Amino acid sequence: MKWIDNILQSGIELKRTDINYSRIRFFHIVAFLGIIIFTYYVIVNLQIKDYYPAFLEITFIILLLTALIILRVTKKMEISFQIGAFVITAMSIHNFGTGGFFATGNLWIYLYPPAIFLLMGYRKGVYWTLALFAFMITAAILQSIRVIDMPYIPYETWLTVISMAIISLVVLIYARGQEARSRLIESQAGDIRHATSDLEKANIELKKEAKQREIVMQELEAKKEQSDKMNKLMVGREKKIIELKEEIKNLESK
Repeated sequence: MKWIDNILQSGIELKRTDINYSRIRFFHIVAFLGIIIFTYYVIVNLQIKDYYPAFLEITFIILLLTALIILRVTKKMEISFQIGAFVITAMSIHNFGTGGFFATGNLWIYLYPPAIFLLMGYRKGVYWTLALFAFMITAAILQSIRVIDMPYIPYETWLTVISMAIISLVVLIYARGQEARSRLIESQAGDIRHATSDLEKANIELKKEAKQREIVMQELEAKKEQSDKMNKLMVGREKKIIELKEEIKNLESK
């Protein structure tokens, strides 16, 4: 998305090869889409006079706007990512616990694993995923012993937990591999930058040596010219002396 890249380049000095570039890009996409979707649901919930979800969604909008401002103004990425992760987790917990619109909350929750690992990386993503699973398993157990009611039957609740665990494991393995690859690429890019820097320094030194050699050659050329002039003078003098000697001999013979 070019408009996302333009926004990034306009406010955040970050190269595409940077390991955090994709995370910042994904955060902007999540924040913008989240604000649009939450705004829509706020309007719908206010129309049907369901004020609690509307209040929750307004809170999410404020948090996402705050995270965007923090990132753009202070450049503190991790704080913004943590706020984004909190919104995604809180929304998933709410959808799982209430069922969302027409009991579709257990479907939306499957977006959680890829979103949280893309945003937080695989290490921190594990902690957030475990927090969500702690809530889901607790809710499933309480439903099974009939302490609380859930929007789904116990079988559906446990099936959602198990399938989420499988999906999260697959995404975790993929995210770990991607992060390792990204770090390797960044390390190789760093090595290339160092090698390029060393080559530039060596090139500068070679240019200095070449310039010094040129100066030395110019000096040698100048000395050679002086030597040639002196040689010409000496040869000229020798010729004149020989000519004088011959003239003297000629005069003496007469």
